[in-house]
Formats: sequence, structure tokens, C-alpha cells
Amino acid sequence: MYNFLIEFYSEEMPFSILENTAKSMSLLLESELRKEKFNFEKNDYFYSPTRLTFAFQNLKINKNLINDMIRGPSTKANTLAIIGFAKSLNISKDKLIKKNTSKGEYFFYEKKMENFNQETVLKKVIDIVLKKVSWKKSMRWGSNNLKWARPLKNILCFFEDKVLMFKLEHLVSSNMTFIGNHLEKKKSHN
Repeated sequence: MYNFLIEFYSEEMPFSILENTAKSMSLLLESELRKEKFNFEKNDYFYSPTRLTFAFQNLKINKNLINDMIRGPSTKANTLAIIGFAKSLNISKDKLIKKNTSKGEYFFYEKKMENFNQETVLKKVIDIVLKKVSWKKSMRWGSNNLKWARPLKNILCFFEDKVLMFKLEHLVSSNMTFIGNHLEKKKSHN
């Protein structure tokens, strides 16, 4: 069952660039999701002259990988460095633990699952992928800085049967898609 779907709807794009762009975006999405410790059973991508669609089946965080230790300064470091490390993690100094390593004793913080918001990380992944995607020929339109093969009109995005809301320049993701030339509300069906 697909539980993550994203569709980009634009004006008609040149067919000669669609296959390579769809494949490259799919590979970028896979790579970034794995970096962020997501697993999925399979993924598919689809394209037409006006759409690029990416779907992931059973996308979920790998709980075995998410709890990890973040190494901070040495226990011999000055107090400001230790407090600064804790502050960068939005925690208090007393949440840090001391551990011996081959290089001496260091402060560590154990990043646990409850500190992890899947939707926030998915938004970050989408942002990274959209910045990395390259078109053979791209254009800007209006006062937007977004570069796309043709003017981007709509973004449909679902995760776990809910709209995954994010903003890309002038567009906000939604549960709407275009059918023909008309915008219609669509519900996710898993």
C-alpha cells in the first residue's frame, strides 16, 4: 500500500526530458529518504507531459537506526562549549551522558525516537530534492525564483492518509489535483 505520494503538476513539459528527470528525481528521493533512516518496500514513479508523480509503499522510519548517539565535546572542554553543545540540541546540560572512547571521555546525547517527527523530515527531504533536481532546460516565471521545465501549477502530497503541507515558492501542497484543466479535490486511497 502506498502511504507517501507526491505529484507535481505543471504546464506541458517537453517529452524528451521527462523520463530522465523522473528517474533522477526518484533516485534522489530514495537516497535522501534512506539518509534520513526511512525504509520502504518499493517505490514507483510516473510521468506524463504535465505530471511527475512519486509513490512509496509502506514508507516508515527504521526505529532500529533512529536512536543514535551524538558526540559532543570532551569532558575536559570548558563549560561554555558543553553548554553550547546542549543548547544546539535544545536540551539542558544534565541530559548529556559521559562515555569513554579511544580518544578519551566525551559528552554524548542519545537521540531517541520520540524526538523524531517523520513529517518534518519528509518536508526536509522534499526541499533537498527540489533544490538538487536539474532540468536540461528550465525557466523561471513571474516573480518566482523556482526553476522548473515549465510553470509549476500544483503540488499534491500525502503521507499516512493526510496532506503533507509544505510551501515551495508560491505554491502550498494540498489534496487537490488537476483533471483536465480543472482543479479537483482528491482523497488518498491506500
